[in-house]
Amino acid sequence: MEVKKELLGCDRITMAESGQTLRLIMPLADVQANILCGNANAYVTSCTVQGGEARADGMLRGSITFEGEEFDTVYSQQEFTASVPVSTEASAAAYARVVNCGCRREGSSAVLEVEIKVCFICSAASEQTVITEIDGDCERLTTQQEYTSLAGIYNQRSALHENIELNVRMPQIKRCLQASPGVVVSQTRVENGSVMLSGDIALSVLYSCGDDYEPVTQVADRIPFSAVIDAPGALEGDEAFVLVAVEDGTVLPQDNEQGEKRILACDIGINCMACVMRRKTADIVINAYSTRNDAERVFEDAVLCRTECCSGQQSVRVVLDKPQEAPPMARICAVNAFPQVVRAQLCDGTAMLDCRACFQVIYIVSGTGETASFSTAEEFTINADCGFAPDAAVSACISTDMLQAALLSGNKCELRMVFNADMIGQSKNSIHALADITQGEPRKDGCGICIYISQKGDSLFTVGEQLGVSLQELTALNPELEKSDAGGIEPGTRITVFRRLHVS
Repeated sequence: MEVKKELLGCDRITMAESGQTLRLIMPLADVQANILCGNANAYVTSCTVQGGEARADGMLRGSITFEGEEFDTVYSQQEFTASVPVSTEASAAAYARVVNCGCRREGSSAVLEVEIKVCFICSAASEQTVITEIDGDCERLTTQQEYTSLAGIYNQRSALHENIELNVRMPQIKRCLQASPGVVVSQTRVENGSVMLSGDIALSVLYSCGDDYEPVTQVADRIPFSAVIDAPGALEGDEAFVLVAVEDGTVLPQDNEQGEKRILACDIGINCMACVMRRKTADIVINAYSTRNDAERVFEDAVLCRTECCSGQQSVRVVLDKPQEAPPMARICAVNAFPQVVRAQLCDGTAMLDCRACFQVIYIVSGTGETASFSTAEEFTINADCGFAPDAAVSACISTDMLQAALLSGNKCELRMVFNADMIGQSKNSIHALADITQGEPRKDGCGICIYISQKGDSLFTVGEQLGVSLQELTALNPELEKSDAGGIEPGTRITVFRRLHVS
């Protein structure tokens, strides 16, 4: 008999995180200034794998907005490094995001404490040799299995320029204070040699107005974008897990045709990362026997990894309680949110994401008209239909698509948000498969028709293997058993067998 073996290139694709807290110290010209809020953006500049470690180098840019004689913002930046252990032959890409941001005064300086999470998409190659075909006088039992291989991890940087014109009901811009961009990918398509994606930059801008009633306010808008990522190893029909990070950007006020400062000129740099995966199937021989000769067989466990990706969206409503020591609220000016996934698990095809978000609320104080702010955090759950395998391990990250705030009372405000969740599901299937088979001595069987009484756990394959009879002959003599064989044969079933005498 001739045994055909195939080397399956199966890749285990996972998501790992590394977190750290960074401090940015910014001097204040006005030591009496009222610190309102901080903001930060983190992005990865390079990712390398060396010596069993995936390392990401990146940049954190932070800002603190304060109120002195007028509203203003100070800026600072700091480099960072994060790493996770990987196998020596792994490939990886990384994506950074801010999950908490707090600020306070220390003497004549303002200190911004930023908690960041760096998400690594890692791929570890695993090769499995399996038997896919056996030619000759042999009966085979096969199973079709699906697995995933990595086509490649690719990056592409691009820049966007867009003007946002304010609604006439919005106050004019005096000074842009902070910009909070988020990315929503709505469509991804893989073609030969490229990954095409489109979506929106969900941009929120805090600006001062020079108005006693509304000194600062926030405007939110969406900037559509599209990108083409060069992916030499990608083929049409592949699947791509895509993450897009805002790396840098400026938002400056401009005059409209009427000479009013109602235009925000936005220049934004983005980095698009695509992990391109290819689903494959293999027919694997898990058992075999010869009807003419005894066979020596070797079995081994083959582990095949399958990776799936999915995106989901869900609306969330939370009620924030103002800290007791903070003055009562009259109007809300702006809200910043920094969400993160704390735990992800799978239940009946639904990804259950336990999340936590840190919020900064800027508001007008009731009775005095002064500007104040507070920070708080809330936990919530996102349920997203994903269709992953029941035993899949789920990893996810979320981003803010939309946020609206409403005042409920002097001590409470309501936030209505829409979050996007990007998820990866990793499952492993262990198969006890045939690793090798060699012919032995000819079978010394009797001849003539006999009746075999089935035992517990018997199937047509095990009966044929034991008696040296082909499956075709068994089903020809016992057609009523062909359909029932999938669930096993009932013990005590009478099976007609015609056994031949094999002569060497």
